[in-house]
Amino acid sequence: MAIKKITITATSNGYTAKYYGGGEPKAKISIDGQEINFGSYSRGINVAVFDEVTGKLLFCNRFDTPIGNSDIFADFINNLPEGKIVALTIKGDAVSTPLTDKAKAAFKTIGSAEIDNLKVGQSYTLIGIKGHEPGTAHESMFWLETSSSYTQEVEVVENLGTFAVEAVSKPSILAAAPYYLPQGGEAQIHLNGKILAIEGGYKSGWNLIVLDSKDGQVKSSGSFNPGIPEEVDRFVETIEDLQAGEIVAIATKDYTGTEVEQNMKTACSSIGSTMVGNLEYGGSWAIVGYKGAKPGQAVENLDNFCLYCSQYKPEGVNVKYWAQQTAPLLDKKLKPRQKLSKKSASEYFAFKQAVGIDGDYALVGDDGKGNAYIYHWQNSQWKLKQQLKPQGQKMSGYGHSLDISGNFAIVGQHSASALDKNNVGAAHIYELKDGQWQHKQIIQPSDLKASDYFGYSVAIDGKLAIVGAYLADAPGKNYCGAAYVFQLEGGKWVQKGKKLQPDNLEAGNCFGYSVCIEGNVAMVGAYLADAPGKKNCGAAYVFQLEGGNWQQQLLQPPDLGSGDRCGWSLAVSGNRAIVGAHLSGVSGKVDTGAAYIYELHNGVWYLSQKIQANDQKQHDGFGCSVGIKGNVAVVGASQASVNGTWDYGAVYLFQLENGKWEQKQKLQPSDLPKDGKWGYGVAFDGSRAIISGNGELLSSKTGFAYICDVDTEASYQIG
Repeated sequence: MAIKKITITATSNGYTAKYYGGGEPKAKISIDGQEINFGSYSRGINVAVFDEVTGKLLFCNRFDTPIGNSDIFADFINNLPEGKIVALTIKGDAVSTPLTDKAKAAFKTIGSAEIDNLKVGQSYTLIGIKGHEPGTAHESMFWLETSSSYTQEVEVVENLGTFAVEAVSKPSILAAAPYYLPQGGEAQIHLNGKILAIEGGYKSGWNLIVLDSKDGQVKSSGSFNPGIPEEVDRFVETIEDLQAGEIVAIATKDYTGTEVEQNMKTACSSIGSTMVGNLEYGGSWAIVGYKGAKPGQAVENLDNFCLYCSQYKPEGVNVKYWAQQTAPLLDKKLKPRQKLSKKSASEYFAFKQAVGIDGDYALVGDDGKGNAYIYHWQNSQWKLKQQLKPQGQKMSGYGHSLDISGNFAIVGQHSASALDKNNVGAAHIYELKDGQWQHKQIIQPSDLKASDYFGYSVAIDGKLAIVGAYLADAPGKNYCGAAYVFQLEGGKWVQKGKKLQPDNLEAGNCFGYSVCIEGNVAMVGAYLADAPGKKNCGAAYVFQLEGGNWQQQLLQPPDLGSGDRCGWSLAVSGNRAIVGAHLSGVSGKVDTGAAYIYELHNGVWYLSQKIQANDQKQHDGFGCSVGIKGNVAVVGASQASVNGTWDYGAVYLFQLENGKWEQKQKLQPSDLPKDGKWGYGVAFDGSRAIISGNGELLSSKTGFAYICDVDTEASYQIG
């Protein structure tokens, strides 16, 4: 599973900007600097909707709110599935007719906290996530041009081809004689920017084209007069006879009927419509959906203003839908590829918690023997490439923690001594050169003290590394813990800034028990931290590098209980993070475990979801290890049972789907040993996972770990 980052940017220029030398009204939405194929931006609110997993553009829509269509905008937003990325921009003005309370509430469902302050003629942009709390969106308003940007990790999917279907309904005029009949309107349906022909031409009424979902080929077309019963029946039959997934585009022209018949409403709901029941005489309506679509899976718009009855010149409606050819929704599964183990008891090594993986290299630690082992993917199998040993001291915790990133690896040695101080700790940096992993540097800050256990946790990403010293002291606070960040500069790893040790730490918090880092974001667990009325509930701290300084935020879910040990494990990927609380319980069951997923918005990390195993049992320890990459999370439960016997272990895979993290798999290989506690260690790079146990394995004295591939299972989906 390949992951990449995309940046969505929305730009707006309100009509007041020209009075300040800012030019004419305009709007633009782009991905990675490339403007999307939105078409013509219109007065009011212009909206683009993206898939949160793949980053693919799904819909474009325009809402002429200056003439009072803000409730239609609200209906569109409210029907979107949770989790979708929404980018919107104003061209000219959006609130000369004030937004309704319903519309303002809809803005808040995509994270807006500022919409109540929007003034007539102001520039305004927003990029938010449907279902997220107010304040999470990236929004900006100003009297001159303004913009908002949002970066998201997405899954790279095979481009099977994309085509755009657009439906346009332009307003009509209510002629005063003889019967106030609407006329002069226009309907168009486009495929990839070209107007499609309809058998018999576009006529007054409902114009419809059916397209194949795989290649966009036109399968049928027609025009239907909603005032003629036979035409109504023919329309309904056409919709009912569609095959599941076939794409339907409808654009009205002029006469739309005095009232939409119930059987027409029912037929339209089967292609995803939620607005057609509000269509009035002479109004404009356009939709692109597909047979079997649920509300929010079609794009539609409605404008009941016509040229005769409005003081403004209505622009009609224009919707655009992007279809991914045969676009499957891929369910991820972990597929065991190879078991790593020693064959002889005399060659025993623990394969305990410490595992790391990145691409074609995996790293496994053995702090019992004081070794680390590098495996390389060659000729379709994982082969032992190299054994790493510390220089000097033996049996000093080397291999208890480790990580690997690109050409660099880091191994912790938390019981290493320095001069006359025992258990100070150290960390070792290795670099891949000429096919061999070469020891480059020992990291051991000068301010370490005896029994700090520096190196108990380590992580590395590119040219940044973080090392935890979870038993370090602060004045008056024994064992509160600390963490250090290092950066590669001029061929040397040097400490970056002061050590991390939040002021609100208390004695015994064990800050630094777990660490992770990616880019400019570092996380540190303090699994014995307290909260008001909750002893040892645990916490995690996230640090963001801004202007050379680390800005911190406390992550402590409100539903934690005493002894939950939140922060025992953690991982970060882009703007998502996961924190394990393996001793969390549920009613009647202790230590079932849980994990908490956070998302970054506007520089603040918000709790997105608490995840738990579907089959949670007492003492499972779900959350003892965690990994996350893009839209997939992996969680270990090292004490999970088999046939009522504990401590076999298990691993769970969760996938982000329509804004929710759903369990897709529980993995328990059939050859797991009793007391193996498999799942105590997890490392996950998005394409592969390495999972180890932490049991004593007294009968065999052999350690083991599995390397698993991320496999996919396709289920049919349109959109």
